[in-house]
Amino acid sequence: MLNATATLPVSQIALYALPGAGVSFIYTLFMVMYLKFATDTLLVPPLAMGWIFLASKVWNALADPIVGTRSDRTRTRLGRRKSWLVGAMAPIVLFTWMAWSPPASLSPTAEIAWVALSVFGFYSAFTAFEVPHAALGAELTQDPAARNRVFGTKHFVRSLGLVFALVFGARVVRETATAREGAASLALVSGLATALLILAAVALLPRERSDYQGRGGVNLPRALADVWRNRDARLLLIALFIEAVGSAA
Repeated sequence: MLNATATLPVSQIALYALPGAGVSFIYTLFMVMYLKFATDTLLVPPLAMGWIFLASKVWNALADPIVGTRSDRTRTRLGRRKSWLVGAMAPIVLFTWMAWSPPASLSPTAEIAWVALSVFGFYSAFTAFEVPHAALGAELTQDPAARNRVFGTKHFVRSLGLVFALVFGARVVRETATAREGAASLALVSGLATALLILAAVALLPRERSDYQGRGGVNLPRALADVWRNRDARLLLIALFIEAVGSAA
């Protein structure tokens, strides 16, 4: 366990941030290119894709606080946050691969079902990683300056993953003649690489702080109300909402 005010070694900050590069690559490629890939390459009707994306985003908004609450209450020898990171590894690989490589022999109806399952599974796996990973970063230290370094590094590393997805990943998916094969290979390689980065972080980061165990809301509605009553939390949520609207646009 780390000392409450100890300066975090650069190696530990890097270990925490590195999985974000893989997750950001996968997520950015999914957000930017999957709608085009599904409609132009897989020939899924645009109306069906619109409903799939709408329903999945609504589910994602509901799943975030649910995962956060369940993560708070998790009790394992590995730790409440690390357990979720390990649990998210296989689904991230599976649903990333499924989304970008549906069998060509599927009927139109079966393909829509395959894509819907992949999209919902991907967002669920992303949430299962993202929420506990963010909580783990805050729990690495109680020193404000060290926390700034943790999340600053995390944001920088994720930005690298985003740029790599836009520059390299999007180019692979845009090649119409080879999009299906290229996307399938890219999804498998990026999914496995992300899983390895998550595994390294879980294995090499220090044990989770014992003084954080048992913390968390009594129930989800009360926890949400507590967060909203906190002025700083409200400002942060409003800022994140504005950022999300800009990114979505």
